Amino acid sequence: MKKVNIIVIGPPGAGKGTQSERISGELGIPHISTGDMLRQHSDLETEHGMARDYMDRGDLVPDKIVYSILDHRLKKRDTENGFVLDGFPRDISQARHLESMEKIDAVISLEVDKNNVIRRLTGRRICDSCGKTFHLDYKPPVKEGVCDKCGSDLVQREDDKKDVIEQRLKKYRDKTLPLKEFYRKKGVLRKVDGNKDIEAVWNDIKEMIEEFLR
Repeated sequence: MKKVNIIVIGPPGAGKGTQSERISGELGIPHISTGDMLRQHSDLETEHGMARDYMDRGDLVPDKIVYSILDHRLKKRDTENGFVLDGFPRDISQARHLESMEKIDAVISLEVDKNNVIRRLTGRRICDSCGKTFHLDYKPPVKEGVCDKCGSDLVQREDDKKDVIEQRLKKYRDKTLPLKEFYRKKGVLRKVDGNKDIEAVWNDIKEMIEEFLR
């Protein structure tokens, strides 16, 4: 298979992580989530630990922190056949930085309504110990507030609270939406209706990928 570098963009709660994992499994390329990497560095209290403060407020993490982590990740050997990138770039400046490192073959834009975004994110709960994710509506734990896997408490991330989500959506509209025009002009943008259920969205993406790889 030829090397293929894919970006998945969309508002918070669009399902970027879920669909990126599906793409990763289908194509055998790593799923790289900048959000997960930033949270990991924060939890480990490394030199990048300051990222947690920005994320909890719903603010964008400064580029110098993101670039430092991402550039190192893209140089690892498992990206030799490509990657699926989730959470980056968030604006035109970041897109140009990425272009200086890698050629992007396809950008999948998950289109989701604001009300769906808020419902999806405010209902999300994370295990405080093992990181397993639940949802009060779509994937509730067997026992309320308790992780099925390890029995630890479930928590709501600060950036999943409604007031923070509103801030994140505004930043998305202001900074990330122009990316669609940027990539449209390059002929690599593909739009997918992210309001559908997970399987329907995946079927649309899979069909798109199969067409792209022909």
